Amino acid sequence: MFTKKKRIFWIVTGLVLLSFYMGVFITKAQQPSGDLFGNLRLFSEVLSLLKNQYVEEVDTQKLIYGAIKGMLASLDDPHTHFMEPQEYKNLQVETQGAFGGLGIEIDLEPLTKQLIVVAPIEGTPAERAGIKAGDKIIEIEGKSTVGITLREAVNKLRGPKGTTVRITIKREGVEEPLYFTITRDVIKLKAVKSVCMLDGNIGYLRITTFNQNVGRELDEALNSLESRGMKGLILDMRNNPGGLLEQAVEVANKFISSGVIVSTKGRSHQETKYFARPESTHRYFPLIVLVNKGSASASEIVTGAIKDNKRGLVLGARTFGKGSVQSVVQLEEGAGVAITTAKYYTPSGTCIQDTGIFPDIEVEDTLISKDMEENELLYILKRNNCFITFAQNKGKMQPGEFNLDDAGINLFSEILKGKNIDFTRQKLVKYKGTIEREIRVELARLTSEEQALQVLLSLDPIVKRALDLMKGVELLKVVSSETR
Repeated sequence: MFTKKKRIFWIVTGLVLLSFYMGVFITKAQQPSGDLFGNLRLFSEVLSLLKNQYVEEVDTQKLIYGAIKGMLASLDDPHTHFMEPQEYKNLQVETQGAFGGLGIEIDLEPLTKQLIVVAPIEGTPAERAGIKAGDKIIEIEGKSTVGITLREAVNKLRGPKGTTVRITIKREGVEEPLYFTITRDVIKLKAVKSVCMLDGNIGYLRITTFNQNVGRELDEALNSLESRGMKGLILDMRNNPGGLLEQAVEVANKFISSGVIVSTKGRSHQETKYFARPESTHRYFPLIVLVNKGSASASEIVTGAIKDNKRGLVLGARTFGKGSVQSVVQLEEGAGVAITTAKYYTPSGTCIQDTGIFPDIEVEDTLISKDMEENELLYILKRNNCFITFAQNKGKMQPGEFNLDDAGINLFSEILKGKNIDFTRQKLVKYKGTIEREIRVELARLTSEEQALQVLLSLDPIVKRALDLMKGVELLKVVSSETR
């Protein structure tokens, strides 16, 4: 029996020999420029030279894998890539809902080829460290990311739980590079999170990813909210980097009962249209979708379908614009290849790739601070559970009644001292509003997670705008019913 390396070598050699004998019957006049069989002969010749004459013994499998990677890299498409067996296995694990890493979706900018953060995943080490959508990763472990491929970057950032990785970030509006050392964790991708009721009868939920579980989790969340008397829904897909096409169609189908959800078109693929099925749709209710520049891929499919089918209102900022379809094929020996085979188009025919989805109403997300000193302070205080400790010291009280006065700052300073955190009183006073906000959230958490979420969302300007719009919808209903 052949070993793996020998088998690969003889397969390639066999193809080349076949091309040689077939070439005997093809005249040069008939052979097009860049002839496949001629190029295979060239490849075989170089491989044979390396096997026989290179100064040291070579690993045939390594050479073949390197050649395949180089071939795909020449397409200048970061989403078309070869996966060695372990990489392919990691991809399968990721779509099932768990892997070890930082919790960020990354991509290469189309023009500059810089490694960019599409979005941090909610509740992961990257988000807790303060990584933001749009951050450019210029170094990993002190080495420049210039020329790095997407798969190489993913492999460097992932790793076992408890290990650390150092990354250097260039952030828009910040002159100096930012340095982060982040501890990896198991990234368990719960797709539907932060489910609650706002203002009594408006449902809210956040979809953070589109893995294999998102359809089931969304059904459960919607059933729960509907049983509690939901009269409208805010669907938050900000910083959702996407996921599986089939799951995006399933999610959109929960809200859209008929018509096209998305279509795909490619050079060798006929146009494929994905239609809504009425039996999969929940009852009608007013719907507002929240998106930002961290919303990509599958989340853009859902947003585009809702917008074009006039099923709901889109609020926030223009989305990322990742609208290419990758077909993943398993190869010999457990390897795999992802090939861009088509692009996504919204029901109105808009290509999502590089364009994104424009919101119906653009709203700036002012909750995200651009003050790096403030972000660093928040990161340290959260990591050391300072807000939780303060809230527990204060005991149960209504979050809205709490104000961080001088006595409160003194108590907070004592807590920091006990945790060996050296922040001056001047700095605490400077960011008094931010600290007060976080303490109110933790005071609410002493009652329930839902109340903590409600307090946090009450401070979110985009959610507040969505609630105001929902009130307008309710007012129109009342006026309409009175005039009948």
